[in-house]
Amino acid sequence: MPKIININENLVEIADNGQLQTVDKELLNFTPRINDFVSILKNQDGSIGKVVLSSTLSTNETQKNESTAIGTLSVIFGSLGFYPLVFMGSIAGLILALVGMNSGNVKVKDRSKIGLGLSIGSFGFWVLLIIIIFASS
Repeated sequence: MPKIININENLVEIADNGQLQTVDKELLNFTPRINDFVSILKNQDGSIGKVVLSSTLSTNETQKNESTAIGTLSVIFGSLGFYPLVFMGSIAGLILALVGMNSGNVKVKDRSKIGLGLSIGSFGFWVLLIIIIFASS
């Protein structure tokens, strides 16, 4: 896959299967960065007509990263439910844990189970503490 390897004032160098191609920046429809993967669109005469940025992450990889974040956030919010977020952290952790448990990724399900346990534990802790305070009054 063609990749940007050098950027000069008005020119961009692209490595493509061992060949080096120099392209004017005006042919790019984005701001180039070194190591960007690109697609080279050629005119009918074989000259370079346009260079466009290619996606470096597939949709599956992006979804995997997003769902991993959900599992981690459920653990964080479940923990914050003890203090300082009290009930809000517990509820947010509970919702994120339930969403993460519906994920197909085993790692995310395991993290979400931990988040679920922390969320239920922190919520139960505060409910029990309120009951004890009102019962002793």
